[in-house]
Amino acid sequence: MLKKLLIATAIVLSFTNMANAQNTANKDSVFIAQYDFDQKDYKKCLEQIRGFTAREYVACLNTEIKKQNAAIENYYKKLLVYPEFKKWNNGNELFRGNIKDMNDQYVAYRERLCSMYGMGLYSLYGDLEHGRKECMMEMNDQLLRRLERIYNSSQADFGPDSYNGETYPISK
Repeated sequence: MLKKLLIATAIVLSFTNMANAQNTANKDSVFIAQYDFDQKDYKKCLEQIRGFTAREYVACLNTEIKKQNAAIENYYKKLLVYPEFKKWNNGNELFRGNIKDMNDQYVAYRERLCSMYGMGLYSLYGDLEHGRKECMMEMNDQLLRRLERIYNSSQADFGPDSYNGETYPISK
């Protein structure tokens, strides 16, 4: 019994160390345990659906949307590391300023558009929520791709090796 417990503990520790090493190796990567644009977990969830009900699809969509929302917030935080974006934000991190205002407007627009989308696809899916959530996931994916591009470009524009302390003009 003790031998099995020690083996199980060793296995768990080895996986933990591998995950930590991978996170450390990818320290500057945009994908630090954030968002997989290939959506492997989402696709795997879809493959496991057995009853082919709207509720099962919505469960997979909800999980992916949660990941996307966390990744969106992470991109905002990563951008706010740069003084240029802090100045542009003109507020208190994610709680007040341009980023909060922009995100609030995006969420409101996404909610309204996707509500209409769900109604429009009701006859196809037989469920309002399935179409709505599918729309939300697609819109979040587009936003994440834009944020990734902004972040990657910002590393080149504002990163420590890109300029010698000079500041760039900031416009609203």
